Amino acid sequence: MKLAEFVLQYDKIIFDMDGVITSEQNYWTVSALTVYEWLESKRFLGSGEPDLAWMYDTAGEIRAKVFCNDRIISLIKDIGVNSNWDLVYITVAMWLCYGSYEAVCRHLETTDYDVDGLYARCAELLTQHTGKDLEYTKRNGELWQQMVNCFQEWYLGDEEYYTYYGKQAGEQLTLRGKKPMRFCEVPLVDIQRLKQLLYLCNQHGITLGIATGRPRLEQETPLQIWEMEQYFDPKYIATYDEVIMAESALHLPEQGRNLGKPNPYVFAKAALGVKSSDADIVAGNYTLPGKVLAVGDAGCDILAAKDAGMDFLAVLTGVGGEKTRPYFERMDADYILDCITDLLED
Repeated sequence: MKLAEFVLQYDKIIFDMDGVITSEQNYWTVSALTVYEWLESKRFLGSGEPDLAWMYDTAGEIRAKVFCNDRIISLIKDIGVNSNWDLVYITVAMWLCYGSYEAVCRHLETTDYDVDGLYARCAELLTQHTGKDLEYTKRNGELWQQMVNCFQEWYLGDEEYYTYYGKQAGEQLTLRGKKPMRFCEVPLVDIQRLKQLLYLCNQHGITLGIATGRPRLEQETPLQIWEMEQYFDPKYIATYDEVIMAESALHLPEQGRNLGKPNPYVFAKAALGVKSSDADIVAGNYTLPGKVLAVGDAGCDILAAKDAGMDFLAVLTGVGGEKTRPYFERMDADYILDCITDLLED
């Protein structure tokens, strides 16, 4: 077994995670449970008291309802949103305005948003509903952070949430007794074959990094469970944590700007290293270290990677599957494969 010949020209390969290595299914289910709790529980924006055991038992049905059989997910991803925290924030805000998940879906289908415009609209809607000011309701604001905390409780479970964040799960009056869902992660491809691919890249001196919309803990979890973290250089792993910290340090939210994909920031940060200057990256004052290949599954990935000056390998294991091939062809992807392990030749 060997690497495809074209791979050997690259000094560094930067992988997206979801849709490339990890399945997004578990994340979307956690997102749906978070949205449902926020809109149904009197502890947040609802008027009832959802039953936790029932929510676990019917999680698939809840997700189908909340995201209209995943149509809302596709629409929001197509706009360029690359974080499940933001997926929760947008869905909650839009539901408060339009009153049903179906109406949210219709609105997104018929309205032309860019990412920053969508975040701004959601902040306005949440301000109208809560009476709080925009500082409180904006993305990265206090209300957004409460939604993030709730998502993390579902993903980590009560006990691990307390251990990781140093505060009692349910401190913000969420449903108590949550069990961890992070161990429900599933790979998109055969793990042993993927390990062989990563090992061969290392053997040929190709540095491997990650540029993901996941926060760091969620990025680390599957790699640890599947024993793959040793193949990636931690200096070249950029996550949503880096995005949020850079946005805050550079005061970008006040300017209505964000650094999530399709902004090139996270791919550039991964290629240059986590200690590289955020200000220089945002200003475009950098030179890539050698020849870099980015691997992704979505439109926001190819836009970000091309803007960062990288070659791009599209894989068809994301939410759009084979239907995304014509898009990647139109966008001049350098390579298109069915899945990442097709980089191996038997």
